[in-house]
Amino acid sequence: MRTGNTIAEILVVLSIVGLAAQDACGQQKGSREAYDLIRKDHMRTQPRKYEPPGIVDARKKLEAARQSLGVATEDYYAATRGKVYPTLDIDERLIRPRKAKSYYRFRSKGTMEKGIAARDKAVEEAYQNLATATTQLNDAVARAPKPFKSFSNMKAGTVGYFPYRIIIFQVLDEKKALIQTGIDGKLTLFLLRGVSTENWVDGKKLYLNDTFVISGTHQYTQAGGGTNTVFVMEPKTDEKPKPKKGK
Repeated sequence: MRTGNTIAEILVVLSIVGLAAQDACGQQKGSREAYDLIRKDHMRTQPRKYEPPGIVDARKKLEAARQSLGVATEDYYAATRGKVYPTLDIDERLIRPRKAKSYYRFRSKGTMEKGIAARDKAVEEAYQNLATATTQLNDAVARAPKPFKSFSNMKAGTVGYFPYRIIIFQVLDEKKALIQTGIDGKLTLFLLRGVSTENWVDGKKLYLNDTFVISGTHQYTQAGGGTNTVFVMEPKTDEKPKPKKGK
């Protein structure tokens, strides 16, 4: 049987994992005025950050495992508070009113011992499921793409995501737009391709709940003259290219 201390240690580990999975914006050097404005707006208006589906699924499994452990533990302690009632036809659990603790009524001492042993085993299994779910979340976080926050780890082929809202700088056509987000302490432009721009307007802020890959660079002419080169972002797809048919 796992002790209360062991369960408490698991919860501490879970809180550490949750902190490790977060992508908080850190203090960075450089011009911060524009970046601070967009960051504060994000933090004020966005209830959550986008996370890749693998992490989201792992978090759901972890939460389910935590709830199962709680139910199994409560049922175990109800059995340990059990009483023997020889006149009963079946074992039953009594849910007492208010804050009184529930307990089981067993047909015999033998069925009570078996009931306690079975519930002890259920707690052990729930504990193992929780440990497995914790490991799966750690693995999902380690495998997941990182958020786009710094040019130091951005190049063609880099996979990542935008954890907060982006600003639509200019809609170019139905599948292409220039967008802005905070990178290295300042608002930075990217060319986004392969995403429907229906109902998009310049200056609008929205979430890009998807994983993207840097497919290259794009050079465009600025309104005041001169050129600017930006990274090109496209949605990442896991689809494999179809084999070409033979002639």
